[in-house]
Amino acid sequence: MRHLESHGIASEAIAAALPDIRVEIVLTAHPTEAKRATVLEHHRALYLLLVKRADPRRTPYEQDEIRREVLAILTALWRTGEIFQA
Repeated sequence: MRHLESHGIASEAIAAALPDIRVEIVLTAHPTEAKRATVLEHHRALYLLLVKRADPRRTPYEQDEIRREVLAILTALWRTGEIFQA
């Protein structure tokens, strides 16, 4: 209001325009929320890999492959800022 008045628009003109003004709230994702879906996907994939790795029937080769996949997911999570060093 002050901004409009400082630019020479009379209070009466502002008051007359108010009934015609339509205000809509627009919510946008914060950058940290935008990455959230991807982070959840990584967590799900990590969980599934850990379940697979716990299976004693897995061969050493399969265990190594799962370990590599786990490391890749942990690296991706680290790069998104989801894993912090203490």
